Amino acid sequence: PRPWDVRVDDRLTRLLNMLSAKLQGRIAVVSGRPVKQLRALLSGVRVPLAGSHGAEIAWPDSSVDTSRAAPPEPGIVA
Repeated sequence: PRPWDVRVDDRLTRLLNMLSAKLQGRIAVVSGRPVKQLRALLSGVRVPLAGSHGAEIAWPDSSVDTSRAAPPEPGIVA
């Protein structure tokens, strides 16, 4: 499988939302994918999303926190 071939089943969306309610919001999805991709894959899921291995945090209220992103290493050009 290739990363861009991933599809999220409606059952997973329902399960994540059910778990979030049952656990009183104590659930999150953590991925190496950027938050933008996670939001597209998991539309309808109302849990925090940690993308880019935790460097981006997207909250259910749609705000995104990138303050945890590490500064670039000296001498590395992006």
